[in-house]
Amino acid sequence: MVEECTTNDSEGRHTGEDVAWLACDAGPIRGHAGSMTTERAQLLKQLSPTQGFTTVGDNQWASWPGLSSKFELSTDTVIGIFYQTATLGQDSPLGSRLYLDTFERREARAMEGGTRYASLGAAYFGAAAPGSHQFEVQYKTPKSFGVSATSEWQTRTAQVVSFPGAKVLRASSPTSPFALDGSDKWTGWPGLTKSVVLDAATLVLAYYSTVMPGQNQQITSKLF
Repeated sequence: MVEECTTNDSEGRHTGEDVAWLACDAGPIRGHAGSMTTERAQLLKQLSPTQGFTTVGDNQWASWPGLSSKFELSTDTVIGIFYQTATLGQDSPLGSRLYLDTFERREARAMEGGTRYASLGAAYFGAAAPGSHQFEVQYKTPKSFGVSATSEWQTRTAQVVSFPGAKVLRASSPTSPFALDGSDKWTGWPGLTKSVVLDAATLVLAYYSTVMPGQNQQITSKLF
């Protein structure tokens, strides 16, 4: 018998942004609270294109070739969209972003700047309604260069996964500007401190992402 996770989301926020907390059913699990019986995630879409292409190089957003598709849902479901690319960087900025159903999902941005090679990746978690959905991964760079997915290290991939019985408990996508502390001490990211309340032992996934200028300095981040 499958036991659905029960949660208390007092604010009723079910939109995945930069911090997404998922109470997620993902198969039999054993931990400090004992065993929990859960539903299993489903892979809805898997993309791994192998055709080569040349980046536009006009510093305007363009679709990553092969990283856009549709998927279908039969019920209200929490989904995860994941993408990753490994290409040349040509010592030039290279950014990426994700669109779902004509809306950009800000938490799924990624950026590399001024490096010979570039690896970009991000994820989006959110509740989606029954029906057809369209997603697209885009890139932007001021330099034109070739991309080959058949080399031993270059790649671009995207996956869509559904999480039956899961709930987005808390999400945050702060937009207020701020200055880094600069004291070389662990400091809370403004707007990325949240709490959740659970009514039962539950598998929880906490995910965060930041994209910002590095000013040629080391920036380290960790989750408590």
